[in-house]
Amino acid sequence: MPYCPKCDMEFVEGVSVCSDCKGPLLSSPQEAKALQEEAEKKALEEAKNFFRDNFPESRLAEETLSKEVLSGEPLPEGFLTEEDLPEEILQEIIRPKKQQRPPSTVYVKKSERYQDMKSSASAFLLIGCTALLLSVLIFTGIIPLSGMNQISFGGVLGIMGIGCLIVCGKTGKDAAKLKAQADEENQKTKELIDRFLKTHSAGELDEKLDRELQGEDSDSSEERSLKRFSLIQDYLAIENDLPDQAYIDALSEEIYSRMFEKN
Repeated sequence: MPYCPKCDMEFVEGVSVCSDCKGPLLSSPQEAKALQEEAEKKALEEAKNFFRDNFPESRLAEETLSKEVLSGEPLPEGFLTEEDLPEEILQEIIRPKKQQRPPSTVYVKKSERYQDMKSSASAFLLIGCTALLLSVLIFTGIIPLSGMNQISFGGVLGIMGIGCLIVCGKTGKDAAKLKAQADEENQKTKELIDRFLKTHSAGELDEKLDRELQGEDSDSSEERSLKRFSLIQDYLAIENDLPDQAYIDALSEEIYSRMFEKN
């Protein structure tokens, strides 16, 4: 079944794009795991070959290479450290491995949060007005209750109604502030996407990938889609100094869709 490695979700046959993150789907979870294992195996093998060729007498054993160097953990005393390694191996293998992006959560737009908050305020308003109305009807005798029942039920409903209206007022104020932030975010998002699409093109990204993959076996359409997406993320993070990885992912999904899915 089609599978999204980012959201860890499976889809029915015929679906090619994740409904949550809008990213391209792989054919199965097994394929996603195999691609990840293949990439890790390739990086490890490249590192091993480099050290065999350039440091044949070093004490950097293969098990140390796989456990410490690629994970970024300190090496045991007497072994090679990062300061001893050439810039080539640092740039090509070790730094990329250590700088892998941490898992990110799904980004929730401020406009969506505003709508949720606005709905909550409306719900508190409705409940508060209803509770106060029932309280008035009980105390005026329109809803007949006697003695302590009238006082207790009417009082509880009155207090609940007032409390809901207070929460409604506070939520409404917070929603108004969030709306202003949402408008700013929407404008910023539009500017970032428009700037990216003016600066880069689908052809440019594919040419860069082809140069990087020169001499290697051609990758599948799923691999190319993932590499395109990763390249867009890298450009966004570097060119705009965006610290929120979830926001970068959301921007990348929109840019990928407009760049490649409409071609």
